[in-house]
Amino acid sequence: MSLFLRQVTVKRTHYRLRGPPPTAGIFTGTGIYWRGRPITTEASMTHPFHPLTVHFPIALLFTSVFFDLLGMATDNKAFRQTGWWLLILGLIGGGVAAGFGFWTEEQVEAMGVPEEAVDRHETFAIVTMIVFAALAVIRWRIRSTWSARERVLYLSVAMAGLLLLGITGFYGGELVYRYGAGVQSPAVPPPAHP
Repeated sequence: MSLFLRQVTVKRTHYRLRGPPPTAGIFTGTGIYWRGRPITTEASMTHPFHPLTVHFPIALLFTSVFFDLLGMATDNKAFRQTGWWLLILGLIGGGVAAGFGFWTEEQVEAMGVPEEAVDRHETFAIVTMIVFAALAVIRWRIRSTWSARERVLYLSVAMAGLLLLGITGFYGGELVYRYGAGVQSPAVPPPAHP
């Protein structure tokens, strides 16, 4: 991680970049800087980072609950440990995907996507991450033996999280397929069929 941070800089004076100086951090209003070259927010639409990263947390979080259910059904500790680590990876991936989503929000709205649709997807994404973070706290507290009460609590929160994750994905798909968020027009028109 430290090697990555050493290669990333946002200092305007060091590279004599044009435009306003970026604020603190690598994610700024002017974009990400990698090895002295800006990867501007305009470039993010030519390479959509949010759709690239969002599928990992979706798969990891669903699979986490699946392995926890297997662990409950078989009383197998290995399944529960797998579910725990998948949950942690899913939360990390969700944070990365959400970060890229926040980063491109204004551009998507500038493309003509209604702000209400973007905000709805964003709100469900935030609530989903909070529910899965609560699930991680529950899983951390339960650790080994699960009582009947703990199983009901876990299953309730897990099912709510999966439902919210599905709704968030639905609204994300709506942004793309209904409003064309991040979709670029083809460079060459498709051939006409006789």
